[in-house]
Amino acid sequence: MADVIKLSVFAVICCAITLTVRAYRPELAQQAAVAAGAMVLIYAMEKLGGIFGEIKTMLETYGVPSELLTVLIKLTGIVYLVQSAADACRDANETAIAGRVELAGRIMIVSLCIPCIKQAMDMIARLMEGAG
Repeated sequence: MADVIKLSVFAVICCAITLTVRAYRPELAQQAAVAAGAMVLIYAMEKLGGIFGEIKTMLETYGVPSELLTVLIKLTGIVYLVQSAADACRDANETAIAGRVELAGRIMIVSLCIPCIKQAMDMIARLMEGAG
């Protein structure tokens, strides 16, 4: 809970600074906003190690292949990076670029999911053969 409070206070302070700077130097306000967003993202990324450690333990407990953890980590990275890049584009009033970044991210996610979907379909086919 303390981490969320720290992060929220930091974000509000950054917004206040950005608004103040924007009144005098709009070009610097954009850079300050991007820097603040990057710092928030880096802070959040530090927490991912523990999350993935727990997920790895659960996957090992239930005998799920480790390749799925690799896919999960890649998917999570794509989602966070694409969202951050798109938000930065929107902050710069470049909504068209933001939309293309999101589309590219969706395509990358689908391409990463195809092997998992194939594994699931193979498993379903084997189960149906065994039942019939």
